[in-house]
Amino acid sequence: MTTGKHLRFTKEELIELLREIEEKKANAIKNQNYEMAANFRDREREIREQIGDNDNKHSR
Repeated sequence: MTTGKHLRFTKEELIELLREIEEKKANAIKNQNYEMAANFRDREREIREQIGDNDNKHSR
C-alpha cells in the first residue's frame, strides 16, 4: 500500500480517500480481520493529519 507521503492531494481528495478507508476498515472489522483494520486505522490517522496540515497552511 502506498503511504501517499510524497504525493499531493487536495483536501477534497483526502476526504474522499478517508471515506474509502473508513469503509474498508469497517468491512475488515466485520470480517474479523483486525490486523487489516488496524492498518486502515493507522492510514486514517495519517490522512486526518494531512487534512489538518492543509487547513493550517491555508489559515496562515
